[in-house]
Amino acid sequence: MKKLLNVIKKIICVFGGIILILVIQASISSILRLINPTEEDPEEKKELEVEAVYTGGGTFSLNTEEERLKGKKFYPTIQEAVAGSAIGNEQGEEYQKGIDHVIATFENSNYVIMLCQSCKGNSEVCRAWVKLKKEKIDGKDRYAFLETHPVTMFRKNRSTKYSEYDMVGYDLWTGDYYMQDLSAYSKEKRFASGDVMKYGLRGDESINKLSVEGQKPDGIVEYKNFGEVWYFWYYTDLKSKKKGTELNYTLGGKDNE
Repeated sequence: MKKLLNVIKKIICVFGGIILILVIQASISSILRLINPTEEDPEEKKELEVEAVYTGGGTFSLNTEEERLKGKKFYPTIQEAVAGSAIGNEQGEEYQKGIDHVIATFENSNYVIMLCQSCKGNSEVCRAWVKLKKEKIDGKDRYAFLETHPVTMFRKNRSTKYSEYDMVGYDLWTGDYYMQDLSAYSKEKRFASGDVMKYGLRGDESINKLSVEGQKPDGIVEYKNFGEVWYFWYYTDLKSKKKGTELNYTLGGKDNE
């Protein structure tokens, strides 16, 4: 009988020890969560992630403007000029011929350059730079399509894996290659622009704190993709001769400097 009681005592001690270890482990985990809280509620990550895919070189051509306009029709409206262009000619991209929202327009006596969006249901958006030639015909403005630079965006789960600070740098870099041709201003002025997703801003970062080489943007336009707030920023004359990869910029975050 004593042997049986000893065995029972040993079993109770073993189980008691296991329970004590589990309690201590749970307590330590709770303390660590209090010391190092997660940055965001995992449930919030289900809301939105935007995957942007550059869909190619668009309709940009190395031909002269005169060659590109040869045989082109001039339309009474910008919408008609876009609908009659090479935009959206591929299967599944027909929706891009319609303009659902114009984010910004830059215009002079010869050209209209605009950043616009076309939507395919609630799952796909094409955001494109479109450049059109403007001419007076019979005393009225008429428009002919010249080129486009499209980016197709797809709705996914929300994520913060991309830094909006890094995206500003990317926009400044790529601006060296094609943004100057999309400028409505004189060639002496350096046009620069980009986009920032509000949700992706971290810490003290803010679109209102954006500056490049100490210069504030000439304009910031708020718009939405899939219900998410984005900001389009632009400079009509960025006062720097540095390459896009060498420009100093900040969104005001502690790691931006």
